[in-house]
Amino acid sequence: MAVDMSESVETAHLLCGVSGLLKSTWPALPAHDRNRLLTDLMAGAATLRRSLEGTNAGADGPTDDEVLDELHRATNTLHFQPIVGLPSREVVGFEVLTRFGRWTPDRWFRRAWQIGVGLEFELSVLERALPVLDRLPAPMTLAINVSPLTLISPELHQAVGSVDASRIVLELTEHERISEYPVYREQLTRLRSLGVRIAVDDAGAGHSSLRHILQLAPDTVKLDRDLTAGCDADAARRSLIRSLVGFTSETGMCMVAEGIETEEESAALVSFGVTRGQGYLFGAPAALPTW
Repeated sequence: MAVDMSESVETAHLLCGVSGLLKSTWPALPAHDRNRLLTDLMAGAATLRRSLEGTNAGADGPTDDEVLDELHRATNTLHFQPIVGLPSREVVGFEVLTRFGRWTPDRWFRRAWQIGVGLEFELSVLERALPVLDRLPAPMTLAINVSPLTLISPELHQAVGSVDASRIVLELTEHERISEYPVYREQLTRLRSLGVRIAVDDAGAGHSSLRHILQLAPDTVKLDRDLTAGCDADAARRSLIRSLVGFTSETGMCMVAEGIETEEESAALVSFGVTRGQGYLFGAPAALPTW
């Protein structure tokens, strides 16, 4: 895809100008306005960065028009994967997963952020998922993936405030880097005042997830599939998982091991002290069961 340099330069100039203006006015702004402006600025920066990187949309992912059409028509389907207690395997909640007719979900969301509608795209999924709470027996939880920019948006705060937020878990994905952790901690305080719980996804998969854990003190840490795969027969994985379990236990966090596919993995994780699990061993993503 050819990069529109004039548009990129215009965006860069706008961001620089707004940043300079905010230096003097930021302290006087209400918290709601600070969050709104910060979300817009960071989204603009993300769009600028990706436009300079360039993409191959259409060859390995949806086109701009396909993303915009999907945003307005919402033809994707929501699937739900159970999260269970270990070792009992009692279902304690579900994670919401989006499925599209073509291309993997990550390509759809990546493209949405590239063309500047990532926030709207994620919120459209969240708004469709929240009513599902009424169909889940209490106290089952509903886990929904959000990117850092969506996490601090006022629209998300308003949306979760309209339901029993104590049964909502927001799973922080790594679509965008976090540079201003104090701003995120401020927003997390507001969300937690509603009862929302925060999870950091893919723990152990990279440096960013560990930084999120240390800086944001989430309620839940989700162990990445790369660590759980074959953990019953791999000494290095066993050692790292035990260390993370010890850390979460000492800090009062809950750990969910993702991607459990075999009885051997499940048994090993239980022996390490992991108390919740998710994976094809317990159930594939599918339509929500009925009770």
